[in-house]
Amino acid sequence: SNALERAMFDAFRASLAVAGRTGTVMLHHGAHVFPDSNAHFHGEAPQHLYTVSFAAGDLWQHAESPDDEMRLDLWESYLVPA
Repeated sequence: SNALERAMFDAFRASLAVAGRTGTVMLHHGAHVFPDSNAHFHGEAPQHLYTVSFAAGDLWQHAESPDDEMRLDLWESYLVPA
């Protein structure tokens, strides 16, 4: 459906915006089935899932408000220790 395609595109675009940026872990959701491996029949391969906050001013040069933030739920394998 168009709504699902739009949601997937928005999630992909958000992940591109934070690639290589430093964020703050706000919440640990525990370990869950990793959909990337499970969808390709490579097993559940549980990974930890975190909510990470990124300051808008760190993501966009002309952020409407540098006090705004974007929070994303990211799998452990997507993260690099800062």
